[in-house]
Amino acid sequence: MKNSIIEAISSASLEQILDTNNLDKLEWTWVNQEIFSDIIYNLKLNVDDDQLDKVLKDISTREVFDALIKSFRKQNYMVMNQHLFSFAEKGFKPTKDIETLIFVKEDLYRKLLIKLMNEYSWILKAMALDTFFKMGTDYSSLKETYRDLYEDNSRIIETLLSNEEHRFLTGYWILERKTKELKFYKAEEFYQSWGEGEANSRFEEHIK
Repeated sequence: MKNSIIEAISSASLEQILDTNNLDKLEWTWVNQEIFSDIIYNLKLNVDDDQLDKVLKDISTREVFDALIKSFRKQNYMVMNQHLFSFAEKGFKPTKDIETLIFVKEDLYRKLLIKLMNEYSWILKAMALDTFFKMGTDYSSLKETYRDLYEDNSRIIETLLSNEEHRFLTGYWILERKTKELKFYKAEEFYQSWGEGEANSRFEEHIK
């Protein structure tokens, strides 16, 4: 029963999964364990309430998510970390005690990543400053450090906004969501707190 339900989810259309005829208007949606039963009902499978309860106990969240990702990708939706998404979509609040996936139309997904890269590019400059001046690497200049490790590195921005932390060698950075402060630690000792203005000005000062 469990395997047949997983297969049904992965092969179903989003119109069936979400029980909608207006998919064109759906730019993004969220999914978590709270609506798994609704999804199964939407597929109109021959499952009674007792069977459904048993399946929901046997099936893992990861198995359902993996099946849903297949279905969403077939119709050009990308999966996005809920914390990353919340930085771009200010009205969305991440769930704290349940894992939630955000599915975003491919075009919107790209726009959101560009928006976040532009908004938080100063973080890469702050990290370059910390790396060059505080971490004792072999780089001979701030410019070289920035060019090789941080310039246009969207992966670092994604990691930091998704996990609110990024690690490199003996150092790590934590982003304070409320204040948008970037805090740098080395070997568990706090060293520096950055804001956008200071990071940009200090970077321009030392990059010359």
